[in-house]
Amino acid sequence: MYMHINTYNFTRVLHSFKPSVVILYDADIKLTRQIEIFKATRREIPLKVYFLVYDSSVEEQMYLDSIKREKQAFQQLIQQKAHMVIPADREGRDTGNTLLQRGSGRGEENGKSNSTRKAGGATKQEETRPIVIVDMREFRSSLPSMIHKRGIDIIPLTIE
Repeated sequence: MYMHINTYNFTRVLHSFKPSVVILYDADIKLTRQIEIFKATRREIPLKVYFLVYDSSVEEQMYLDSIKREKQAFQQLIQQKAHMVIPADREGRDTGNTLLQRGSGRGEENGKSNSTRKAGGATKQEETRPIVIVDMREFRSSLPSMIHKRGIDIIPLTIE
């Protein structure tokens, strides 16, 4: 139907015609991702996509190379995020975070109540110490030591 179309117009065409079949002669990774987004927003209507590409052709190799570059870019992004250091001024790292403070509950004496008005003169219940499971690889960062400094017990595990 449309011979040459850019990515932005392709999205508009998809939403205006709402096709059930898409045939791509020139396989392009950008158009493929637009079709995936279109399909994800319309789960109730089936959509079939066909690629017309010669086997072992230059066009096929170019498409496969673009998929490989995209995959490598995501793997590189994952690797970089795995080794990122969280800046000291980021949320959750400052001393004012009440969620990471021990005894942040209501009442007196770190969340314990002195009231013995319960029948039989009930005693104060022991406060349970919070526990956090931390992946062993996270010990390269400063977050586990900050959690421990707040009085929260840490259990180191290798999470897969």
